[in-house]
Amino acid sequence: MQQVLLAVMQALRAGRVKEVDNLDTYVFGTCRNMVMDMRRGNARQRRIAEAAATALPDGYELPWALADRSRLDGCLEKLEARARNVVLATFVDERDADDVGRSMGLSAGNVRVIRHRALAHLHECMEGGLQA
Repeated sequence: MQQVLLAVMQALRAGRVKEVDNLDTYVFGTCRNMVMDMRRGNARQRRIAEAAATALPDGYELPWALADRSRLDGCLEKLEARARNVVLATFVDERDADDVGRSMGLSAGNVRVIRHRALAHLHECMEGGLQA
């Protein structure tokens, strides 16, 4: 309420209110706009908080003791050869998409697409969607 009152008073002083006789409609419009701004801000903050809560912190590495290595090996074997090579070059050899692409005769964008799809298949396999 105080924000609306302040905004209306500033608008009156600056001469932005064209029809002073219809001040009530200007006040209601200002209220509507402030509520919408507050909702957008709350929604944006909630999306940011949810994204931050689901992302792992920088530098976090899953302890290998928790990983089911035999299942991972089985899931890697199920990938087609090119996808498996891209995943291994990226995560084992720690090479970037440009380097992997040059060595495999692919564009960096194609390497990223192959890697993205391969990781989706690995995730599904590791979660139990496909049997290793």
